[in-house]
Amino acid sequence: MTKLKAKKEKTPEKILETALKLFSERGYLGTTTKEIATLAGITETTLFRHFPSKEVIFEEVLKRYSFLQKLKELLPQVEDLPADKALSLLGKAFLERLRERKPLILILQSELNLYPEQVRNAFQSIISSIKSEFSRYLFKLKERGELREDVHAEIAGQAFLGMIFSYFLLKDIKGVLVCENFSEEDILHEYVQIFLKGVKK
Repeated sequence: MTKLKAKKEKTPEKILETALKLFSERGYLGTTTKEIATLAGITETTLFRHFPSKEVIFEEVLKRYSFLQKLKELLPQVEDLPADKALSLLGKAFLERLRERKPLILILQSELNLYPEQVRNAFQSIISSIKSEFSRYLFKLKERGELREDVHAEIAGQAFLGMIFSYFLLKDIKGVLVCENFSEEDILHEYVQIFLKGVKK
């Protein structure tokens, strides 16, 4: 492979890495394609050869750097594990990814209602894809007899991810002490147990 070809192949990745940095610092609305191109060390014309618009760049950033990609990588690795162990690993990975993307999440929360419809739809599509991937895993657990037959996988998946996200919002965004007498590992373990077994005696 020639150096020129290798550079061309790395250009889209460089654009997306740069866009993630700028979106996380300035938000979608405060970032321009010219700024992305300049920081990536390319011309805006070159940027548009790879991505036709800022909306498309943002969508690709969400696809690559949200929990979706990590979830797709993890599911084949955990699908044969017992449900409690697999869910502990998935919950921990979800929390880690949320923390990695904290600056972007903060800006998304403040800006999202101001975004063009195409961008809001792209964001919703990523959320839906995460829930769908997770739901498919829970459906497999049902088929293996590890979940009740009457459990709705999509609703259950949203509930589990929602517990983790709520914990992240309270502790990492709001700075609230969450169950201060327990370690984070204990808290995540309890979430898994509540999810799998409920709280009713």
